[in-house]
Amino acid sequence: MSMFSMPPSEIIILSANNYDNENVSGCSVWYTFDTTMQESRDDINTIGNVPAKVWGPKELFLQIPAAPAKYAADFTMRVKKGTPTLYLQSVRYLNRVRLFDDFIDTAAPPEGYDVPPEDSEGAADVPADDNA
Repeated sequence: MSMFSMPPSEIIILSANNYDNENVSGCSVWYTFDTTMQESRDDINTIGNVPAKVWGPKELFLQIPAAPAKYAADFTMRVKKGTPTLYLQSVRYLNRVRLFDDFIDTAAPPEGYDVPPEDSEGAADVPADDNA
């Protein structure tokens, strides 16, 4: 197995779980490279940002004092059986992050979104079930 070191990257850790029992020891970390949390739409089937999940040693959990928060992250790239995989080696806390309501853009829905008619009392557009 070969390993490549990468320069530190800013990430937002959304959550981390510590496991330490007779069957498993380590931690799982949900994170995203999107540190601006700007609205995104990659294609017609994807809206937003899908977080990544990584497994690490239990010592990694001790480096995470808060979540969600921004961290400087050290990753390594390992190639095992010909498949490159990112591994989270260590993190350094930078600051907390918070999402706030964006009242400026609330007047109009995002482009391509169909607003339900006023008389539908806020009901969402649900496709008809042809089998009903």
